[in-house]
Amino acid sequence: MPRTLSRDEVARLCQSGTAVSLNGVDLTGVDLGGLALAGADLSYAVLEGASLRGADLGRAILWAVRARGADFSDANLEGVQLGAADLSGAKLRGACLRKASLMGTTLRDADLRGADLGGTAPDPALSQGAMLGP
Repeated sequence: MPRTLSRDEVARLCQSGTAVSLNGVDLTGVDLGGLALAGADLSYAVLEGASLRGADLGRAILWAVRARGADFSDANLEGVQLGAADLSGAKLRGACLRKASLMGTTLRDADLRGADLGGTAPDPALSQGAMLGP
């Protein structure tokens, strides 16, 4: 069974000054909005329904993360590694995804309106129903 953490526990990890590892942690529904998670390892984490609105996830590793319905609106995801992640139905409005690796990432029905993709192209086969554009 995956370990679960609260917002306060994650915030303390972010302030510790060491590399943050949330590998495999269950953060379902947790509000992580605005936290500094740049470079953190969230591989295999469960972020379903979580809010990461305005969070800094630059260069974070989100390999095989389950984030269906998560809110990444206005988050910094520049250079993030999202390989084999499931972001179905996620909100990414206004998020920065420049230089992000989306290989094998599912974005079905995700809201990417106003997101800065900076040349990053979602796989059409895995992004059916995704909302793109301004």
